[in-house]
Amino acid sequence: MLIAQKYAEYGMNDIPLLQATQGIPSPPTFAKNVANPDAFKNFYFTWAFNDVADEAVKQKYLKLYKSYYPDRDPTPFFVSGLPSAYVVLAALEKAGKDLTRESFVAAMEQVSVKTDIMAGRRSSERIGVTRCATCSSSASMALSRR
Repeated sequence: MLIAQKYAEYGMNDIPLLQATQGIPSPPTFAKNVANPDAFKNFYFTWAFNDVADEAVKQKYLKLYKSYYPDRDPTPFFVSGLPSAYVVLAALEKAGKDLTRESFVAAMEQVSVKTDIMAGRRSSERIGVTRCATCSSSASMALSRR
């Protein structure tokens, strides 16, 4: 956040700034905390949903998220965490009602789950980079693919 603030303060907006996802778990909150729309004129950040190339797959998981949190947008960690969550869920189901540490570990060793979302990079995938096109005074970001 401090880097983005100083980037704008020193008028460095003609130089692109790329921020890793880890620093921006929620783009609207990040924009609110930076509190300077000039910081986002040439600002880019990685965003996990850009790596989901199939629009139907992307919409499927957005719909799932919105069914639980209709007034929020998913963070990058939602997509990147789904494959792990599916594996843990499958192991819990396989371990059964009498769950113990041992039964869970045994189930984890037997689970094989394939998801239609990222579970590691393939050489054909490119990193998704999102540009912050605008930041309004309410700190909502209009995101667009670059």
